[in-house]
Amino acid sequence: MARALSDSAHAVLVLIALRGPSTAYELKRALSRITSEFWPVPHVTPYRVTAELERTGLLTAEQERGGRRRRVYSLTDDGVTTLSAWLLEPTSETMSIRDPGQLHLLFAELAEPHAIAELARAQIRVYEARLATLDETESRLAEDPVRTPRLAPLRLGRAVYSAALSFWTSVAAAPDSPASWAP
Repeated sequence: MARALSDSAHAVLVLIALRGPSTAYELKRALSRITSEFWPVPHVTPYRVTAELERTGLLTAEQERGGRRRRVYSLTDDGVTTLSAWLLEPTSETMSIRDPGQLHLLFAELAEPHAIAELARAQIRVYEARLATLDETESRLAEDPVRTPRLAPLRLGRAVYSAALSFWTSVAAAPDSPASWAP
């Protein structure tokens, strides 16, 4: 069984395995590029996590001698073993959704239909923009044989965002008729 590490810690181990030795800043940028649509990472997380992984012996760090004197992290043998065990271990957790639009809609009976329609139109714009971002990312990575396998989460994201777009479109079409809102 994999060590009890956070998802953020596992993501850092994976990125170093894929990218090679990296600074916490490089890890932060890579995480924000590849996971921002389905798993936001707070700015300080890679800095905190790399220090913890070094302390537990899963990473080593070398201080740059000149320039900004950044710490460059590499996987240790224990880090590779821990990462391999984690990759083999299935998860029974589901996605967590934190959706302020749904929270507003939960209390729709307290709002006027025009306010619900405006909420729905705002959500439509958000999901159209997110789908456009996924389309751009997929077109950019589709021809890269190394990154093509990583598009599976993007496809799941597209399915989730498409369902949300369909739902909010039905809300905008009939803001005063919750029974008609598409699932």
